Amino acid sequence: MLKTVINYLHNINKMSESSSKTILALAGGFVIGALAGAVVGVLFAPDKGSETRKKVSKKITDFSEEIEEKIDEYAESIKSKKVKLAEESTNSEKD
Repeated sequence: MLKTVINYLHNINKMSESSSKTILALAGGFVIGALAGAVVGVLFAPDKGSETRKKVSKKITDFSEEIEEKIDEYAESIKSKKVKLAEESTNSEKD
């Protein structure tokens, strides 16, 4: 799953290197936080092991889906800004 997220981030067209590094760092921070939360949840869980594993698995799945949605939103934002800048550039060249 993480590999898919990283590949998706690398495939965003013509994204500046610093923006790409920022996104990767942010995604990495989210993943590390999620894993740390899962570990703490397992250590302090009052449920049986099988129930705890189900809960942790569900939380990780939900978190992964949320990250994918945020990445999609960010990518769309970047794409729309690129289109706007290209249009402005074209308009300024005509003048």
